[in-house]
Amino acid sequence: MATEAQARLARDLHQDRLTRQGAHSLSVERSPESGKFSVVAWIDQKSVAGASKASLLPGTLPVEVNGRTVAVPLTIRNSGPMKLE
Repeated sequence: MATEAQARLARDLHQDRLTRQGAHSLSVERSPESGKFSVVAWIDQKSVAGASKASLLPGTLPVEVNGRTVAVPLTIRNSGPMKLE
């Protein structure tokens, strides 16, 4: 798990790639159990070219902090497609 600052950095550094891979929204959330942070990618449940969008996304997002690489967890949550109101 990561600190809030590390998770925010990971979201900022990887947001373009995650969006191209099917995430329509990204957030940073704290785990109630551990108190540590992860990046959350929200996707709709449709598949892309026969593969689920979740299978196209990585499990962690690497960021370099003070000369060492930290693997920030990526949590995937499904949501329905966005609808215009």
